[in-house]
Amino acid sequence: MSLEIEGLTVEGDPGFSLRIPGWFVGEGDIATLVGPQGAGKTFLLETIAGFVRPVSGDIRVGGRSVVGLPVEHRNIAVLFARDGLFPHMTVFRNLSFVVPRPRLARRWLSLADLEALADLYPGQLNSFDRRRVELIRALASRPRVILIDEPTADIPEESKEQWRSFAGSWLRETRVTAVVAVSNVEEAFHWSNRLALLWKGRLVQEGTTEDVWNRPATPEVAALLGGGRVFRGQVVQRSHSWMLVRLYPGQGAVDLMIWSNWLYREWEDVWVYIPSYAWKVWPRGERETAAASPNRFPGSVGSIQLHLEGVLVEVNTHRLTVRALIPHRDWARAAFAEGEPVWLSIDPSDPQLIRAKQ
Repeated sequence: MSLEIEGLTVEGDPGFSLRIPGWFVGEGDIATLVGPQGAGKTFLLETIAGFVRPVSGDIRVGGRSVVGLPVEHRNIAVLFARDGLFPHMTVFRNLSFVVPRPRLARRWLSLADLEALADLYPGQLNSFDRRRVELIRALASRPRVILIDEPTADIPEESKEQWRSFAGSWLRETRVTAVVAVSNVEEAFHWSNRLALLWKGRLVQEGTTEDVWNRPATPEVAALLGGGRVFRGQVVQRSHSWMLVRLYPGQGAVDLMIWSNWLYREWEDVWVYIPSYAWKVWPRGERETAAASPNRFPGSVGSIQLHLEGVLVEVNTHRLTVRALIPHRDWARAAFAEGEPVWLSIDPSDPQLIRAKQ
């Protein structure tokens, strides 16, 4: 069933509150809630589940309000980051707690390939198997909505992809509406193609992964994405086809030519978000290639770091330091070394402008 939040206000610790004007997760959809530690993700999940009562607003499941209903009557399953299995019960007994019929409980274990764990206690399981049992127990209760907090928090790196595959296939197979809360944006991309970004208790942007990534609504969203850098800037000149935007990276000023956008006026203050994949790095000898861009800067290679999507190369210019993401397929040809002189360039269509005052 669908999950809908409208005009929600929840008071937490002194000085902290949740305010969610509106959020909708369609029936059978998987939505990823992203935010740094302390943003209020777990607090929001606890409110949806019924452990915390809102000051105002509504939470609807399948179109019906659940505000005021006790936890046990909401039919919402929750997997918190902490271990949720009963330590004094075997895996089979844990499952039987929500599936009273033994044959059906064993059927769930069989379908999930967990039969070999049936007589073990949670303390005898590794973190990967514990999470699998927790998920199957939650789904066996036939919830209308399932909430999963930090799904890979205690999973070893070598098991994370296997766990994501297991959980994702079961969520899709059962068609349960799911909210997955994570602190890492890269982790969010593994779970769904819809993101909702939470910042200091406020839902600052929601949409498809592509929309949020390519068009961050605020500097906070851009910072959360972590895939690029946000610069303070100002539109200093514009024509019908281009704008000159002056960046202030903290070491003087740098001018960038950007294709014109009539939403912005001359001398308007802006934030400029540049994804790391937008920067291009060229060997200094390939001047003609780099010269194809109106935005090019001489620099040198700093640190080099492996990344999920490629290799992050730090480039230091006279007034600008950025990290450029070079895809794995291109790295074999580039293979820059620390200290190597290079050209840094960016296409005028890649920088994203965000209003400084919203």
